[in-house]
Amino acid sequence: MNKHPHVIFSLNKKLDKEMIKEFLEYPEKAGMNFSAEILEIHPKLKEYYGLKPKEQKTLINDYTDSYYSNHKEDLEKSKKTYQNKWDKVENIFYIETDKLFNNFSWPEGKYRGFISIITAGPRFLETKEFQSFYGWEKNIIGQVVHEMLHFQFYNQLSFIKEAKTIDKEELWQLSEIFNDIIQAEPGFVKIQGYTPRVSYPEHRNLVEKYKKSWDRAQNVSQFIVDSINIK
Repeated sequence: MNKHPHVIFSLNKKLDKEMIKEFLEYPEKAGMNFSAEILEIHPKLKEYYGLKPKEQKTLINDYTDSYYSNHKEDLEKSKKTYQNKWDKVENIFYIETDKLFNNFSWPEGKYRGFISIITAGPRFLETKEFQSFYGWEKNIIGQVVHEMLHFQFYNQLSFIKEAKTIDKEELWQLSEIFNDIIQAEPGFVKIQGYTPRVSYPEHRNLVEKYKKSWDRAQNVSQFIVDSINIK
């Protein structure tokens, strides 16, 4: 367990290639059609759907290599900017999360943010890593807060026996609703510099319902137990 892990930003072209293929192949993989956003930013990749598997791989590899080469300065700038922005608020973030999670130690992991050329922003719970689009300078803090809350929330879930009674999809939904509630709390709004919108529009009514549960519990473990029983 880590008391307070340090998030480090870096580039990872190989991961970008893997994620581009993943989201083009499975458009609804993360609850939204991220392939549409990828193709809007990178229209050249529309050719993917008319090619054979080997040609698809070549297209993604060649395109990503070229894009990284042509946008090298922008990607490096984002890496430095994101690191500087997060470093300035990281300690304050842990003050808030220590209160939120009752000083619960953070799980072991790499805690890396990978600068990405796509906007999907996937997280990897096992390794404690995530991707951040290089054009997200204005809301990067909110995204890092979002992913870090997920890592600790799922860590708490692993110690709650009642959580084993609901399926993976329901736990994911609960984790997103929890983030929507917590990231609108004053302490986190101050860190982020703004109040993020609800991550998934279809959760808007649920956020209002679960917010009442949070207001009663004011404790993450109790909130999880109470929320599992909400119908």
